[in-house]
Amino acid sequence: MNIKRSLYGLFIMTFCLSCSKSSETSEGAHDPTLPLVLTDFSPHVGSAASKIVISGENFGNDPELIKVLIGGKEASVVGVSPTRIYVISPRRLDPANDITVSLLDKQQTFNTPYLYTLLQTVSTVSGKINADGSGGDTDGALTQAMYNNPRYLNIDEENTLFVMQYPGSKNLRIVDVVGNKVSTIPANVVKSAHGMTFKKGENVPYVVDRDGAPKIIFKLPPSNSWQPVLSFSDIKNEYSYPLDIVLDEPRNIFYIQEYTEGKILMVDATSFSSLGEAYRTNVNEIDRLALDKKGNLYIARTSSHHIIKYNPETKKAELFAGGQGVAGISNGPRLHARFNKPEAMVFDDEGNMYVADSGNHCIRKIDAAGNVTTYAGQMGKAGYSDGLPAVALFNEPTGLAVDSEGVMYVADSKNHRLRTIIIE
Repeated sequence: MNIKRSLYGLFIMTFCLSCSKSSETSEGAHDPTLPLVLTDFSPHVGSAASKIVISGENFGNDPELIKVLIGGKEASVVGVSPTRIYVISPRRLDPANDITVSLLDKQQTFNTPYLYTLLQTVSTVSGKINADGSGGDTDGALTQAMYNNPRYLNIDEENTLFVMQYPGSKNLRIVDVVGNKVSTIPANVVKSAHGMTFKKGENVPYVVDRDGAPKIIFKLPPSNSWQPVLSFSDIKNEYSYPLDIVLDEPRNIFYIQEYTEGKILMVDATSFSSLGEAYRTNVNEIDRLALDKKGNLYIARTSSHHIIKYNPETKKAELFAGGQGVAGISNGPRLHARFNKPEAMVFDDEGNMYVADSGNHCIRKIDAAGNVTTYAGQMGKAGYSDGLPAVALFNEPTGLAVDSEGVMYVADSKNHRLRTIIIE
């Protein structure tokens, strides 16, 4: 299911699912007395998330019974008919790979290998704009949905995307790439959601409300039709204008960025009681938050163009990347590199940080050795185009999220679209 959610959205505009579950009938069911027959597959050459059609006989009409391995990795089966199987290629395969199809107790392998090429691409997942380039608040299919300045982005354990946009009447959006559906979370009590985080295993979003003081943190259970449940109320008025939230799971602490007083504040994630101040920044400045696997807190000082690293064990903060108060457009060692309004930060499994460098209209990468490079987009050039990461264009990207397969999603705010980046 995770592979389906992370990759299927890239091709939903062109991939026909005429033989998917929705068209299943009792006719054409698999006949266990007959053999499983493979005749061909197409294309013979592909890359990550390529759509592949497998032809043959006696496939039946139930995708749940079909298992397809490509190079030993399970492919996502998104549709089946008695003579066709529709799958999505896994990532990071060998140059040549066997394709094996299993159905109940039957198994067949093609003699011809599937040839794999590395993929580097920026694509648009969702977002339609008006003729004048403005966005909107339209729900529906991915290609028809409209967003109004999407700024904050997060992803749950099932790789469902959550979008927070401002301004706009539809502040909280949910993007189901598998179901080809964008909808609005009817969380009417939450006036202006900004940051969002999740507890592992619970898979329920927690949001901070910028305009709801003293009501600050809300839990949005999908089992309750997304109706918000108050988790933390700021009685002492310490958290009056929160703009981001992250959860340190091992320490069981929410970190919250508070705008008016310039503080990073803490809330106990079980008792939902205030734990006071962790770190102080500057008043009336936007900060974005992220945590690495070691529990270090990173603070992107958007207005001051640099990133701070805070160690909660030692209570020490240090300049991590960029120049304090100095906007710029250069790569290199992290303390010499320059950013322009850095916003969202995410990490991959190797410990590399990715930064939405909104003022430079690109995504930057800070590798584990501390080197800063341009990951996607053209530094300093705003625009809109898909394609190779080095030639793609963004317009003030502000939100980032990475799914379980390593696919990066981008809230491309001034383009009013959601984009993806895959680089192998």
